[in-house]
Amino acid sequence: MEKITKSEMVQAHCVILKINQKTVDSKGGDVYKAARYAWNVGRERVEELNATPNGLILAVVDGVVKGVYTNAKWKKVTEYTDEKDKDRYEFDAVEADQATKDKFMEKHIDDYYRRPGMANSKVYTWEQA
Repeated sequence: MEKITKSEMVQAHCVILKINQKTVDSKGGDVYKAARYAWNVGRERVEELNATPNGLILAVVDGVVKGVYTNAKWKKVTEYTDEKDKDRYEFDAVEADQATKDKFMEKHIDDYYRRPGMANSKVYTWEQA
């Protein structure tokens, strides 16, 4: 399977959100619904992300990009079923255009973002450059 290079992800200002297939399945197979909800992101980070609407969000399952979104607007979770989610954030976004999806969809993210010990479920590629 083709890989997306680290430099391609940094250049596109990607946020990698690692989700698992079980979560996708619990949302009826909807990758967007599985990816958008209840992230532990600080308020300052949310402000930074909202100031960069042209960045991409890559929803990744087992190292493979399953969703590509842009124009994301992050906001505090307002409806939650688990008390731990009340201080978390979610986003609303649109699917990227076809050319962008063609560049990223169904491709492996660079091994740099999957290395052993990298347990974080969200990665800001521009900080890893």
